[in-house]
Amino acid sequence: GDVISHSGLFSDSVNSNLSVMGDVLWTSCQSDLMLYNLHVSGDVQLDNSCRVTINSGSVSPNVSVGVGASLEIVNTLHVSVVDKGEAVQGATITIDGQSVTTDSNGEASKSTTSLLVDSTGTVTTGLMQVEMQWGQISDLMAWDTSSSMEHTFIASTIDSGEISDWLILEKLWSPYHLTGDLVVPQGYTMTINDGAHLRIADQVTITVEGTFSSGVSTISSMGDGARWGGLLVGDNAETSVQILGTSLVEGSPLMTFNGDADVIFSYATLARSSSAEPLIRTTNSAQGTLHLVSTTFTDSASHCIESQGSVSITIENVEMQNCQSDAIWAQGVNLEIDGLTVTEPVSLGAVQGHLSNFDGADLVVNNLDGFEMNNLNITSLSGNDNREIILDVANIDGAPAIDLDNSAGILSNLDIDCGGSGTAITAHHGRSSASLTVSDSVIASCTKGVDLHTDGESAPMILMNVHIDSMIAIASDGAGVTVHDGILNGTVDIDSAIANLYDVSPTSESTSFGEIRIWATHIFDVRLNGNSQNADIVFEVEEYWSGEAQGSSVQVSLPAKIVDDSGTRDYSTVRVIASANGLPDTDANFSFGISVDEIIQVDMIENQAPDVEIIIPDDGFRIMESLPIEIRAVISDDLDSNAELQIVWSVVVGQTEMMQLSGEWNNITDLQAGFYVLSLDVTDTQGKTSSDSLSFEITLLDSDEDWSITCNSETWFDKEENLYCGPDIYDTDDDNDGSLDVRDAWPNDPCASIDTDNDGQPDDLHCPLGVTTWLTVDPDDDGDGIPDISEGADSGEDSESSSVGTVIFVLIFLGAAAYMLMRRKQGVE
Repeated sequence: GDVISHSGLFSDSVNSNLSVMGDVLWTSCQSDLMLYNLHVSGDVQLDNSCRVTINSGSVSPNVSVGVGASLEIVNTLHVSVVDKGEAVQGATITIDGQSVTTDSNGEASKSTTSLLVDSTGTVTTGLMQVEMQWGQISDLMAWDTSSSMEHTFIASTIDSGEISDWLILEKLWSPYHLTGDLVVPQGYTMTINDGAHLRIADQVTITVEGTFSSGVSTISSMGDGARWGGLLVGDNAETSVQILGTSLVEGSPLMTFNGDADVIFSYATLARSSSAEPLIRTTNSAQGTLHLVSTTFTDSASHCIESQGSVSITIENVEMQNCQSDAIWAQGVNLEIDGLTVTEPVSLGAVQGHLSNFDGADLVVNNLDGFEMNNLNITSLSGNDNREIILDVANIDGAPAIDLDNSAGILSNLDIDCGGSGTAITAHHGRSSASLTVSDSVIASCTKGVDLHTDGESAPMILMNVHIDSMIAIASDGAGVTVHDGILNGTVDIDSAIANLYDVSPTSESTSFGEIRIWATHIFDVRLNGNSQNADIVFEVEEYWSGEAQGSSVQVSLPAKIVDDSGTRDYSTVRVIASANGLPDTDANFSFGISVDEIIQVDMIENQAPDVEIIIPDDGFRIMESLPIEIRAVISDDLDSNAELQIVWSVVVGQTEMMQLSGEWNNITDLQAGFYVLSLDVTDTQGKTSSDSLSFEITLLDSDEDWSITCNSETWFDKEENLYCGPDIYDTDDDNDGSLDVRDAWPNDPCASIDTDNDGQPDDLHCPLGVTTWLTVDPDDDGDGIPDISEGADSGEDSESSSVGTVIFVLIFLGAAAYMLMRRKQGVE
């Protein structure tokens, strides 16, 4: 309730402690009132001339005073300063420019008016800054003077130099202060427990050669812009640093890794370096491991991490922001990064390892050889002299999205958005030993998709299944390019180079001393009777291109369109020649092209028997004895050459084979008269045989060819021609020269018959019209050594006596014949 006071007889002792939950009225005051520890929550009213001072008290804001009256509240700050629980004497406590010094108990007090209300108005002191200073150690606090307060400044100190025992910093006596360099030697440990705070003087360092561990604690400078010198780590293989949940701030740098050590930062915070120093630095002499897990880097005066040496760095789920230079600058180290978010560039040179799940700005890579990157979300990728870049899955929003010089490697699953202008990929001066390959990617909202340039020899850039949607899909000055599949929604401009486009066509093409080749890829499926068949295949596209392949299912790219400075040439038909062991060649033409079905089936056929036809002689052919018979055939095979075929002729009479011949052409000789069958069997190397046959007749020898239809086969005399006729065995005058064979020295030569002296030369020649002979007339018919021309009349006499002799001989012959017939008749009877 309300309290009405006329005197100071309540709460007037320093030991008083009274709270009034209501209004207070001072009235009829006879003297100034001095009260202690009085707290009023209601309205306060002072009548005229009442002057009240309350020490270590408080009132509500509703205070009213009469004429000459005043209300003053005086509060006191009681300060203690301890070092690990021990009182600190001589520490200076400064409040609003007024200083007091701690006594032997480490205590000091200072009072001040927090509220003064009089007839002139109300004055409130509010917050006041309190500073403790003890040597290099200083600390600040804010005192709300609206109430009295007790505060203990902890000024725990750590001796500099080498520790000789396990050094443990506890929360109870924090913050600790280090004003000189500290060394944790090999075999010793320094531990900062959870909740502890270590404050280190400007440029002071902690060198770790043994073990250093810290929990959820803070390591900082002593303020006023000072920066401690950081942790100096690395001495031997047993050096170990574990920073778990610790905030390391205000160091330049916060850690220097310059030897052999194993370092772990987990759920830590590193912030605020200065003087162009990074937050973490590894030097050329660094080795061992640095493991950063779920740690935040912020506000560096240079790189957040500056790394070189032989150290192996592992980064997992780390964030870096407000790095004055690069978020990471690494040269020659082994990096294993999985989960990194940055706001500044990352620059990697000659590093090994991998980078994944990276969300950042610009990524700069130089001298990489096998470094793998995947799942990146960046604004650009640039670099020089990379032997092998490996990147899979990246979202790149910027232009140029990729800018590489003298670099090779494989970039896949890229999603590039230039934002409406600029170049997506710039690749200049490619390496001669290997290509830069981009695959399974999308390029959109760019003025130019791919820009290539080289001044010397370089391997062609390779694009595989890349979707480019830009005004200029590809522009090349001197650099070759190969494109497989994908979409080129834009023009392809080639200057002094060759572009090979497989299964993709741009919207337009242009060249200047260059050539654009558009290829269509097909699978040639070779089959025999519906089954796959291995074959050697030759492809020919007019006179422009040819190629070879082997197998049953062969993928081949064929030139469909050629663009150069002379114009455009289109091709759509390919000749295919397929060869296989034991099978005839298949030679066929097929249509091809980007819009044609990918699979083209090539059907081979089995080996067929040879084609055989006897062309000489004709079936039913007749010929006389002694004359040769020409035999000839037309032979071909789908597999073998004629020289490889087995060709056998057989001459058969009845069931008897009279002779066997070989070859496509031959002659039959020395057959007797009769009826024969001529057979031809041709077998290829696969054992398949074809045959042909015919019949022919060999007639009896008829030297004078008088065995005609008018020749009587019983008498062998041709009455119409008045001559003996028929085969030589029946014809008594085989050459029809009028001289019977029994007296004809040349029974088969119509030009000669008599050889008086039997010297092989006829006495005379009497060749029928159109007949010639090799014989020559005997100049000495009787062989007496005197030429006939010289014998004159003797020749006539001889001739006459010769005729008489002939008549006598005939008469004797006829008489003998009649006698013999009579004797035979008597014998029969």
